Amino acid sequence: MPLFASPRGCTPRAPALRAQVAQSTGFLAERGTPSTLVIADASDDASRLLGVSLVTFDAAGAIAAQRPLPWLAPEVPPRLGRTAEGGWLSTFGEHHGAGSVELGLAREDAAERVGEGDRFEAVDLMCEAGACALLTPRLGRVAMPGAEVWLGAATAPIATWKRVVIEAAGDEGQPLAIAAIEPSSPGSAVPRAALVALSFRKHVAFFRAEGAPGDASPIAADAGQAMADAGQAMMDAGPISTDAGQTTADASPPAPDASPPAPDAGQASAETPPPAPGNVAAPQGVRETWRVASPHGVLDALGLPAPTVMLHGTPVDDEGCVRTRGALAGDPQDDAAQEDEVGGGDRDAPTGSRASVRFAQGGQHVDVQAPAPPLRGALRRLRRGALATWIAPLGCRSTRKVVYAVRLDASGKPEGAVIPVADAERYAVAASGDAVDLWLQRGDAVIWARLTCGEVSQGR
Repeated sequence: MPLFASPRGCTPRAPALRAQVAQSTGFLAERGTPSTLVIADASDDASRLLGVSLVTFDAAGAIAAQRPLPWLAPEVPPRLGRTAEGGWLSTFGEHHGAGSVELGLAREDAAERVGEGDRFEAVDLMCEAGACALLTPRLGRVAMPGAEVWLGAATAPIATWKRVVIEAAGDEGQPLAIAAIEPSSPGSAVPRAALVALSFRKHVAFFRAEGAPGDASPIAADAGQAMADAGQAMMDAGPISTDAGQTTADASPPAPDASPPAPDAGQASAETPPPAPGNVAAPQGVRETWRVASPHGVLDALGLPAPTVMLHGTPVDDEGCVRTRGALAGDPQDDAAQEDEVGGGDRDAPTGSRASVRFAQGGQHVDVQAPAPPLRGALRRLRRGALATWIAPLGCRSTRKVVYAVRLDASGKPEGAVIPVADAERYAVAASGDAVDLWLQRGDAVIWARLTCGEVSQGR
C-alpha cells in the first residue's frame, strides 16, 4: 500500500523514502530548495534545542552535506534564504524577557545582529538570484502595527540593506509573508522591489516595497556583539548527529488508516471587496496594491505573480472547530448547547456547515470543503501555478491529522479535487520549478515524498 497519495497533476519523481526519528525531532524546509531540511533535536519537553543542522540528502536518502545552523530559542524558528552561489543565510532570535527579542542573521561563515525590540522576530525571508527581502515587525521598544521590509544582497552586511517601513493606523496590521520579490536591477545588488502581505483584523493587504534604486536606510551600528557571537558559537559547535536522518526506502510500509474523505472542489464566486485602502500610511517607496477580505483568518499568501491568498472560509472558534449559529463556541454539533455569546453576523456559519478553505485572487474566490479548519497551510510556487497544502484534524476535536493538497492554476483556482495526502502530525513542503518535496511525520517515522508537479492532464 502506498505511503501517500499524490495531488492531481503530480506524480512521484523518485521512490518515497522513510526514516525512523525520535518524536522530539523537528524539521523545517526552505520553500524553494528540495532535498534539504533543517533538523532539530529537542529535549523531551521541547523546552531546549540540543542541536540543529542544515542537511542536504542525495537521491538515495544519504546525507550529502551537513552544516550547523544557529537556532537559539525553540519558539523563534529560523527563516532561510540562498545566495546566488548556492550558499545559505538564516535568521535566528533570542528572547530577553518582557517580550523583547534580539534578531540576528547568519551566513555560512559569520553571524550579525539585526536589532532588538518588542516581538522583533523574523516573519519571512526570501531570496532570488542573490537578492533578498526580510520581513519583520516594526523595530521598537514597544510593538507597533505595521511591518518593516529589509532589502539587500544575500552576501552584503545587514547594515547595508535598505529598510522600508510600512505604517498601519490603529491596533492592526501585522506582517504575514513575502509574496514575491523582483530581482536586482543591472548593476545593483538590492532587489528592485518586494511584494509583502500584512494581515489585518478583517482583511489582508499587499504592499509593494521599493528597493533599488534608492538610498539605503542602514540600521545603526549595534553594541550587541554578544548576539552575533552567540550565533557564531552555535555555528562553530559542529553539526548534530543525524543518524535518524538517514532515510531508506521502505518497500513494505505498514498499512495506513482508512483513507480520509476527500473534500469537494468548490465553485468560484465574486469576491465582495473590503473597504478601500486608506488606513495604512504610504511613505515614499511603499504602495498598497491589493486587499482581500479575510473575516475568518489567513493561512498564507503568494504572488503568482498576481497576489493570491489562502484563507479560512468559515469562522473558527477557540477550540479549532467551525463556529456555527445557535451553538456553543467550540461545540458546533451540540444542538442543546447555549447560544454562542461571541457569535453573530458573518462571524458565524450556518448550523451544520463544514469547514472550508478559500483561495482568493483579484475579485474572485473559490471555496473548497474540508473536514475541519486547517491548523496551518502553505502556498508554493510551481513552474505553472502553485501547490496549496494544509494540515487539519479529520474532524472537530479529532486527534488524527491529515495533510491535504491541491494544485492551483495561474488565476489561483483549484485544478480538481483536494487530495488527502497522508496522515501526519507535522509536515514541511518545498518546491522548485516542477519538483516538489513533501516531508510527512507521523509518530517516529518521517516520509520523504518526491513529486513532479507538471501540467495537469485530463485523465488525472
